[in-house]
Amino acid sequence: CRATISSDQGKNLLGGKWMKFAIGELASWDIEGVIRAYPEITDFARRATSHTTKKLLTALGDSFTGSSGHKFITSLKETNGNIIQSLNSFSSACCHRHILHTRRVIWNAMTSVRLQKYGPQVHVGDMVVERSMPVDVYLHDRTTFPRFMVKTITSSEECSKYRIFDVVLPLPFNDGEVHEYHFPDLNGLTLDDYLDFSEKFGAKYFWDPPPVVRGLLGARPFELEYRCIMVKPIDISHIVHVDPIDPDVHVNERVLENEYTLR
Repeated sequence: CRATISSDQGKNLLGGKWMKFAIGELASWDIEGVIRAYPEITDFARRATSHTTKKLLTALGDSFTGSSGHKFITSLKETNGNIIQSLNSFSSACCHRHILHTRRVIWNAMTSVRLQKYGPQVHVGDMVVERSMPVDVYLHDRTTFPRFMVKTITSSEECSKYRIFDVVLPLPFNDGEVHEYHFPDLNGLTLDDYLDFSEKFGAKYFWDPPPVVRGLLGARPFELEYRCIMVKPIDISHIVHVDPIDPDVHVNERVLENEYTLR
């Protein structure tokens, strides 16, 4: 995400022109790097070896260097793709952090491919938030979040009922569904020691770590299973900040609230 937005995009936000804002954001994103990295990510996921991890590290570039995910993938390179041996070289807490960062990289690449190939339209096979279903409640740090159900679009008639703000993609290393319609390359990720696919509602399951990996991670849960590829802001309110040292200094702070947080 960018730290600032253009004046035109600011007007779209203030005017509540959410779809125009969304399309403007899609047009402005520089996603070529992750698009180029996507084949390397797919090859790496099929079989992590010294060769595929080296290609992946090169494709992800300098911004990935030094990160938690970089340490994990570098360890895989040194062990020729032995995921168990790589995780054993870190503490349990570090295992969790490294895998979290790695799955974010993979999710960002998938999202970029989805947006580049299909744009802001909803298509058959997309996973979307099902708002008509009863909402569960998730409590985190004394903040309450709604927990929405996720469904797969199965007909063109359903497409008109949803927008880009409803579309979600699963995070890797959860049992999240991903439809083969958009990502046929992922059908090759079927090796026993990395991925376990099963059929459900015409979709596929993502990787569920083997028991020995679950043991290394301990009881630390992966809370987020799906992420919206774009979140619709619904309210911009103003808070007047008064400097305690100089009471004559006033600053308007804009607080941007999201329509929902999907967990």
